[in-house]
Amino acid sequence: MLGNQSENISRKILTQFAILRHEYPAGDLRRDHWDLLLEPPKTTAEAPLLLCFAIQAPVAEWNGSLVQKLPDHRRLYLHYEGPISNDRGFVQRIATGEIDWREITEDTLRCNLKCAPANSPSEWCQESIRCELRKKTIAQFTEEGDGFHPNGENLEWWKLEWRPQSL
Repeated sequence: MLGNQSENISRKILTQFAILRHEYPAGDLRRDHWDLLLEPPKTTAEAPLLLCFAIQAPVAEWNGSLVQKLPDHRRLYLHYEGPISNDRGFVQRIATGEIDWREITEDTLRCNLKCAPANSPSEWCQESIRCELRKKTIAQFTEEGDGFHPNGENLEWWKLEWRPQSL
């Protein structure tokens, strides 16, 4: 999906994001994690899918985390809470809001996130958040961590910079 986006975003484009807590059934080999869902800028084509990143650390510890890029998700997950089909666990929405895109390339995503106050009670979400994701190479990945998501060897690894900013 990233290859279809412009190389740099020069005008303000607001789209949506969501953060979900994904918990698996007891005894499942997969690890519980948080999903960061980012809606790419809208185009004239049909509604885009959501970029999705699985993050093992709690949200307050996201800055500097190594994250896995999951397959793109359907837009319904921006507003969905509940069980996931085929015994894949349960998701709970932690935060939602708007994205102000700054840059999108094949190996960099840079944006500012603004939480919707009514949907985001967490203290870290009372501020604007500077979010930057940079794709890692295989050599960089092997030096920094191991996988935590099923089929992790087939997924891309990205480094997350997550910095709340005063409003």
